[in-house]
Amino acid sequence: MKMLLVLIAAGAVGFYLFKNGIGDSGSKVEVATDGSELKLQTEAGGTATFAINEELDGTFLVWGAHEGCGDSRGSCGSLTLLPLDVATRLARRYPDFHRCASPGAAEGKANTYSMQLLVPDSKTRKTIAGISTDHDRRIRESGDRLCVTLRGNYVDFVQVEQGGNTLTAAQVPKPPAGALKQYFVLPTGLEAHECPPLG
Repeated sequence: MKMLLVLIAAGAVGFYLFKNGIGDSGSKVEVATDGSELKLQTEAGGTATFAINEELDGTFLVWGAHEGCGDSRGSCGSLTLLPLDVATRLARRYPDFHRCASPGAAEGKANTYSMQLLVPDSKTRKTIAGISTDHDRRIRESGDRLCVTLRGNYVDFVQVEQGGNTLTAAQVPKPPAGALKQYFVLPTGLEAHECPPLG
């Protein structure tokens, strides 16, 4: 009986940690005292270095969202985003700009960005997961888009060291022609909300 109670308690703790994260789980981020760069511990056990650039504070239309730490450079989520002001301008000229056959589709794609997020804590990671789930549900059920407000800093990948090996920015293959522009971001705030009427 005692063993059964221990197993039940362990299962309850495991379920709580699965749902809520362990402490402040995310990538361990250390910012240099002069604010010029940051280092983070990747989930694969490496140490990635990024140069800190200008601030980001914008509202975007979500085209895609993914939560997960598959990138060896340390991102634990990605958002495919179109700035809301661009979406509003496009919707006035091409109400169907989100469709591939629309004359506004090319302009929409040219202004869409893949934001690779360095996730500093479990709250941000849960927010990304929630955005991903909500986005997928909306597209499946109604086609309505979600909007997000993202604040933080753009950062440039410098290198990642793991197991005695170093991968530098110069060694990372360039994306193919026509691929979305990709940026790394260290978020300080990320909120999902309904989009205002476009057009």
